[in-house]
Amino acid sequence: MVLALFLCYFKSMKALFILFSLMIVSMPARADVFVYHDQQDRFTVSFADSWRVVANRNADDALVIAAPGREDHALCRVRVRTGKRYTIFPHHLRDEAQRIAYGADFWSDYFLQYDNVSVRRVSEHAGLGRGPASFAEAYYTPPGVDVRKRAIAFASLYAGKAYIVECSSAAYSYEHWKPQFMNLIKSVDFDKSLHEYPSANYRMFLADPTLEIRGDQKIKSSYY
Repeated sequence: MVLALFLCYFKSMKALFILFSLMIVSMPARADVFVYHDQQDRFTVSFADSWRVVANRNADDALVIAAPGREDHALCRVRVRTGKRYTIFPHHLRDEAQRIAYGADFWSDYFLQYDNVSVRRVSEHAGLGRGPASFAEAYYTPPGVDVRKRAIAFASLYAGKAYIVECSSAAYSYEHWKPQFMNLIKSVDFDKSLHEYPSANYRMFLADPTLEIRGDQKIKSSYY
């Protein structure tokens, strides 16, 4: 009797161990996410910690990160340029300023840095971080690199800075990397420096003469 109970207990524990092992094997791998905050250019971006930060290649590069492995040439970059001349636009016209500075025409000039460019898609109805944006998809060949690449890029004008996020990979592997590209692009945010509601136009009033509102008696007069 005791032996039968022991064998039953042993079989139950063995079954539980096998079930637990299967659960561990079947659990999906979960990558950790790294959050990068640039204090100088005031933006934040998140990406898988398997990606690595590499040296900036251009003067306006604020961040360049490369995906694991080298055969697909997958990387993303955040570029920041000054756009202070567009700060004269009032807040309610910021979409118009965006279209003038970084609309569809901007991408024709932007991709001139590459060879054999073919721009396939452009839209001015997008967003990046806290600002309106345009985006483009294109094929090109980087100078000095013997690989045909496909890229998606967004450009946004916010608080006197132009933020350009470009992600690219070898054309044959672009569809594989695109979900990660889009997750990274959607994670981009800018430090808040503009209020959502329009503000009034103020003038410098501190140098104005004193305004006296007289009361019935001198002591009851008010000065502003």
